[in-house]
Amino acid sequence: MSLDPNTIRCETFLGHDRPELLTLIEALRLKEWDHVVGPEHSAQRFGLDRFDGQAWHIVHLSNHAAIASGRLYCCDARADVPDRQSFGPYLDRMGFPAGFLNRLVVDEQYRNRGFGTHIDAARIQLARQRSQKALWVEAEQWRVPHLQRLGFTVIGPSMDTSIAGDWHILIKEL
Repeated sequence: MSLDPNTIRCETFLGHDRPELLTLIEALRLKEWDHVVGPEHSAQRFGLDRFDGQAWHIVHLSNHAAIASGRLYCCDARADVPDRQSFGPYLDRMGFPAGFLNRLVVDEQYRNRGFGTHIDAARIQLARQRSQKALWVEAEQWRVPHLQRLGFTVIGPSMDTSIAGDWHILIKEL
């Protein structure tokens, strides 16, 4: 994707190295999820969590605001899997080290411009560089065809029913 360097820039960073960018990412997450789950639940579900500081983040910035971001969390053990409630019976199938693509969010004004696709590709490349065996993702049905084009396979339904929608668990062997 070609980005106009005067208006939009992309950064890849490890969370604890750039706390100021994590703050911008959290603001974007909450803005986009408030209307879906309500402001009282969005901070709890999509605010910064214990994984953000140790995770890799790809963020697109415009005018000092995050307009798109996604997280790659790499872990070495089942006990460290983020969003464990979503993966339920699939936890026993996981080989480690494993990467988890989560917290993808694109500002409503910037959707359908390729930012999500760019972030997904960057996270897959980063996972390969970090020698992950596989990538796992929980995605709503409308994202499944895109993820399948990137080599992901649907494993089954998400076990987390706290957010309405048709959510699925997918894997990509690396």
